[in-house]
Amino acid sequence: MIFQCHVCDKVYPKKGNLNRHLLEVHGLQIEQKKLFVCALCNERSTSEKCLFEHLRSAHEVDVKCEILHFSTTDEFQKWKEETEQTTLSKFVKRRGSHAKVDSEVVSYICHRSGKFVSRGKNVRCLKLQGSSKIDALCPAKMRVDMKKNGTCCVKYVSTHVGHKSELCHLQLTKRERESIAADIASGIPFSVILDKIRDTVVDSNLERIRLITRQDLHNIDQSYNLSFKSVRHHNDAISVEAWVNEVNGGDSPCVLFYKPQDVVLDSYPQLKRSDFALIIMNKARY
Repeated sequence: MIFQCHVCDKVYPKKGNLNRHLLEVHGLQIEQKKLFVCALCNERSTSEKCLFEHLRSAHEVDVKCEILHFSTTDEFQKWKEETEQTTLSKFVKRRGSHAKVDSEVVSYICHRSGKFVSRGKNVRCLKLQGSSKIDALCPAKMRVDMKKNGTCCVKYVSTHVGHKSELCHLQLTKRERESIAADIASGIPFSVILDKIRDTVVDSNLERIRLITRQDLHNIDQSYNLSFKSVRHHNDAISVEAWVNEVNGGDSPCVLFYKPQDVVLDSYPQLKRSDFALIIMNKARY
């Protein structure tokens, strides 16, 4: 895509270059779109920086920002999960990663930030608690600079604005969904799965899994295609975990060690989050 000047017909590869040309050469000021909405008064700003300044001056909200360093990507992911669990929040990717010369940059934003856009045909009513989106910008975000040597530099904005920390607007984590999907794939009844979860979660920490319902199990069942007999599971990782649970729950367990991906075992620090390990030994027959 190219951007052409309507005065002298010059073309530029970026819109920002065209705007700079119009200002410096022709003296024309292009009015910028105010896309960043304040969650407290609906005031619009042209950039996040201007919005943060508005929060300080108009609402006396101090947007806290800190720089954190992690020696490995696994260490960052573990910190991210602990932070989300502690603050009852969720940080999701804003867009794809951005490649630099010596690193890769990934941006995460608060999952409550943004405007609700219906993806359906408005046939079903909106859920009782409403949309998780606040139709404005929440300042909380993470900008992760992943170096090629494995280290991570994180710019972390911890201030949430425009919403409360509510469990009803959180989703089950990927690990929790995969664990439940493995139980469903193993043929465990929903009532037993619910009792198992409620008996396991006994600490005083608030977690989304405490609010799990039978409808959540149906949604997981449908999303992983577990109801189809011909296809046990479209995700190989879930199928393996379901088989491991089924075998270990039988009379003759044969799995000595099992570590799925995206899991960190403190007792085996030499294994990375991306590693997969499965050790099987059957009884010898003579």
